[in-house]
Amino acid sequence: MILDILFPNRCIHCNRIIDGNVLVCNLCIEHIHFTHFDYHKNNFIKEKCTLLFPVENAFALMQFEKENLSRKIVHELKYKSREKVGKIIADWTTERLDFKNEKPDLLVSVPLHQKN
Repeated sequence: MILDILFPNRCIHCNRIIDGNVLVCNLCIEHIHFTHFDYHKNNFIKEKCTLLFPVENAFALMQFEKENLSRKIVHELKYKSREKVGKIIADWTTERLDFKNEKPDLLVSVPLHQKN
């Protein structure tokens, strides 16, 4: 498309030109702080959520920390309205979650700030 030539998709971390269906280049994806939690075992997110409300299992895809790539990704979705980012995050989540024979009753996103 002509718009792809004039306005190519760029990695949100290093600004390299990348394929239109990805968010970060192959070199920068290692900078994303994925949690690597197991959905069926105890993990930090489950322990933290259990203090606030009853949950059987919990999962977080990335660690949201000040000034890291995970934060940039969430901000692209939240503040720049890049819907494609939501699809990519959903794809990353489904790649990492193995529900085995037990599927959740409900999936929710948790606001990143108490005011949201």
